[in-house]
Amino acid sequence: MASIVLIAVLIPITLTVQVGQMTTLGPLFKNVALLGGLLFFSMNSNLNIQKQ
Repeated sequence: MASIVLIAVLIPITLTVQVGQMTTLGPLFKNVALLGGLLFFSMNSNLNIQKQ
């Protein structure tokens, strides 16, 4: 659930701030990588946790 909220916050920030300044692409790629990780965790939220 938290990853979905973070995705909803990250997309507008990336579109408004990072795309406006195309001189530095490092932060844009960082946000894209974060978005990929958040998508992974939101889609695989019912991973089985092994109990000891």
